[in-house]
Amino acid sequence: ARDVPRQWTWHYYAARRAILQKKLPRYLQNGAFLLYICKKQPLTMQITLPDSNHLEQAAEAFAHAMGDRRVFAFYGKMGAGKTTFIGALCRHLGVSETVNSPTFALVNEYRSDTTAQIIYHFDFYRIKRIDEVYDMGFEDYFYSRALCLIEWPELAEEVLPDDTAIVHIDE
Repeated sequence: ARDVPRQWTWHYYAARRAILQKKLPRYLQNGAFLLYICKKQPLTMQITLPDSNHLEQAAEAFAHAMGDRRVFAFYGKMGAGKTTFIGALCRHLGVSETVNSPTFALVNEYRSDTTAQIIYHFDFYRIKRIDEVYDMGFEDYFYSRALCLIEWPELAEEVLPDDTAIVHIDE
């Protein structure tokens, strides 16, 4: 995995299926995306990292903002830092083992050493058809109350829970 780019920005916001399907407008305001959320107050969180030295602090801020949401969909270009950020987040949550992208396995399971919380890390980059997501038993993961961190969720959007939080990682 490559290091975090110089200007690495992620946008975090709660989402409903309408946002996932891009049916709600995005408003550009002072350089940050502001997204409106169905039946909720607008919520956006943006952190810009000048370099990779601030990654752990960003993961800590993100962890505090997660609330009781359990499913997070990470969008970003190849090499934007999705896996790097998820690794930092897992370390902050108490995972001591190495976190790497489950590109071929589709899902890795981690356990926090401090809370015993289960964390599922998905990578749907190699998914060709939605049937593959059904075949892996996505419901068992997404509705388990375990933390689910999903890279490349584009092909699985139709099966993501309505309260999935969307995270955009941009260079």
